[in-house]
Amino acid sequence: MSTFSGRKNSGMEIPDYAIERIARCLLPMIQAYYESDEGQAELAAWNEKKDAEDTREHDRQTA
Repeated sequence: MSTFSGRKNSGMEIPDYAIERIARCLLPMIQAYYESDEGQAELAAWNEKKDAEDTREHDRQTA
C-alpha cells in the first residue's frame, strides 16, 4: 500500500482517466479564480508567506 506524508492511503485505486476528467473540470475554475482580483491578492499573500518561510529555513541551515 503506498503512503503519502507517512499515512496509508484509503486503498482505493482511482483510474487515470477519472483523475484527468476531474482535473479538466476543475482547471477552468481554478484559472478563473487566480485571474480574479481576490485570487491575485491571495496568491500575493501566499508568496510573501512562502518567501518568509524560505528565508527562515535558509537562515537556519546557514547558522
